[in-house]
This record gives sequence, structure tokens and C-alpha cells, in this order.
Amino acid sequence: MKTLKLIWNRLKKPHVLLGVLSQLIILLKVFDIKINTESLSVAVTAICSILVLMGIIADPDNSANGLCNEIQKCENCGQTTCHLKVDNTLICKNCGHQTKISDNTSIDANTTSQ
Repeated sequence: MKTLKLIWNRLKKPHVLLGVLSQLIILLKVFDIKINTESLSVAVTAICSILVLMGIIADPDNSANGLCNEIQKCENCGQTTCHLKVDNTLICKNCGHQTKISDNTSIDANTTSQ
């Protein structure tokens, strides 16, 4: 059940859906089903361009993309900034301060290092 939910959540993402559709087109070509690949390529490129411009495929407002796993106040510099998670450590994007985190992803204030 958990695996099906994971697969369903992945299929809801536009870039995964586009990848699956492109593989289906390749399978159609393998089984000798006639497809005008030039027209299909132009149509898919146009549709993807529109989706990117609308921010559907590449969401510019998603703060979880890039080098930001968590937004919180840094103990060292005092600013609320993005923190990158590396192993069991959160690293402040602003000053580089490292904060150890426990297994349940809550910050352990007693085990900070610099």
C-alpha cells in the first residue's frame, strides 16, 4: 500500500509524467506503430515550453529546490535562512554554521559545532 502511494505521488509530478509518456512513445516505435516523429517532436517541445513558462514543470516559487532543505533561524548569525542537510547536520547557507540533528529530524541544541 505504501509503495502504491509513493508511485502515485511520483506520477503526479509533471516531469515524471512527461518521462513516462516519452517512454511510451518509444515503445510504440519499437512495436512498429506508425508515428510521425517530426510532428510529435514539435508538438511535445511546444507543450513543454508552455508548461515551463507557466511554472508548472519548473516551479520557481518552490523553496525546497536547490540547496535548501529547511528554513530556520541560525544559532550563530541569528538570521532566518536556508539550511542544507548533509548526513545528520544542517549547514546554514548564510554563515556555514553546522548544527547536528537527531534521527527524528529535530534539532538537538546540545550538539552544535562550528
